[in-house]
Amino acid sequence: MGDFAAESSSRSRSKTRNKTARRRKTSLTPPSYSVEENKRGDLINPVLKVKWPERPAKGRHSMQYYLRRKRAKEQGQEMERKVTSSSCSDKAGASGIPVARKLKSRFVGIKPVSELISYLKPTESVLYYQQPNEYFTIADIPLSYPLMFAYMSCEGKIYSYRVRETKGRDGTKMWQVYVKDKNLPDQPVFRSLDAMLTYYHTFAIMFKENGRVESFPIPSH
Repeated sequence: MGDFAAESSSRSRSKTRNKTARRRKTSLTPPSYSVEENKRGDLINPVLKVKWPERPAKGRHSMQYYLRRKRAKEQGQEMERKVTSSSCSDKAGASGIPVARKLKSRFVGIKPVSELISYLKPTESVLYYQQPNEYFTIADIPLSYPLMFAYMSCEGKIYSYRVRETKGRDGTKMWQVYVKDKNLPDQPVFRSLDAMLTYYHTFAIMFKENGRVESFPIPSH
């Protein structure tokens, strides 16, 4: 009787471990559908009727579709990583700022705009401190570098905007991508830079005239 109970207990623990492993395996990054913040602070998509990080049951934003794309992407990245890992590491270290490994895909240090193409792919965005391409006089050397948000469009064009620090109603520090173009909407305000980057990772907008899908609202012309 004791052996049977021990075996049953062992099987139960094994099932629990398997379930936990499956949950970890399907732990996902935020979805790709566009979201907006409601009065309660939730990020929702009223068209799909879901609240982040939930996913629709069907369609291109569903869990099944996501996992299929993720597997294909990981296979391609593995091949690319073997070729480019050493060169990317050298470039990230050239900024003079120690950058944690987990941040290198989001923050690239002090860079001139001309070098951003080395760190971006279409529909990707990063943060960086903008360095002038050249210094002509002592007066051109800045006392500090502005924090910037860079985005590469589907067509490979890079858009760079200043990240503005503001204050919330309760005095807390807030962050916003500051877009001067009057034809573009004011961007949301976030309580952290991490939340801001996560939002633009999930954001999607489709241009009716050409069917392009972007992760940041860029000029249509």
